[in-house]
Amino acid sequence: MAAEVKTLSIQDIISVCELFDVKANSVRVNVQRLTSDRLLSCVHRGLYQLGPAAKLMANQLSEWRNALQRIVPWRGDWLGVHCGSLGRTDRKALKNRERALFLNGFKELDRSLYIRPNNLIGGLDTVKIRLESMGLENGAIHLKISDFEPAVKSGIPGLWNFSDLNSGYTKSTTTLQNWLNQYESLEIQEAARQSFMLGNEAIRQMIYDPLLPEEWINGTARQAFIEILKEFDNTGHSIWRTVLENAEVTT
Repeated sequence: MAAEVKTLSIQDIISVCELFDVKANSVRVNVQRLTSDRLLSCVHRGLYQLGPAAKLMANQLSEWRNALQRIVPWRGDWLGVHCGSLGRTDRKALKNRERALFLNGFKELDRSLYIRPNNLIGGLDTVKIRLESMGLENGAIHLKISDFEPAVKSGIPGLWNFSDLNSGYTKSTTTLQNWLNQYESLEIQEAARQSFMLGNEAIRQMIYDPLLPEEWINGTARQAFIEILKEFDNTGHSIWRTVLENAEVTT
């Protein structure tokens, strides 16, 4: 929602946060902190927009809508990233590295060697660029791996929990559909609060989805989840636009 709304007044921000029982003083303190961290920018006295650091993050996070378009048929090969030369003493760099790898579905096969199925559009080169844009250091070694010895290969699927992924798709689809079936009976502020809480959890689930090949997971359930999530997100945006418009009228 923040990426869609170009600017928000401090009063708008306070009004939104009140729905979650966050006090005005706490909001003002955190707005100042976020501005110092370049996650917010003050474009005019009392008027804010996403800062440079947050815009990149928001653009990356918004990609969930087209996530399934990144998947191509899997031929049984792998992408690998070896991070042995990068070191582990810089905690910030390590955190960014592990986050980038996790967000792109990589799992650690052996110390400093991370792999995933090679089923993403663009293959090695595109995934390398994406990883580096998300925080992986330039010194990592990127690999395309055709095969592993049988003893290693047999254990690779166990790096991901297919059962949890499949049940997560089904459970979230049901939760979102049930909410869409009844949200119109709610007060607008409560609908906004619930849509934020449920949407945040569901979008996080999609952002962290490893985009595994359909040989391993229920592709139909995954497709159904993302379709209902798009409908839910559109509804949530509409609700929040109404809330913000009402806040402007009353200020």
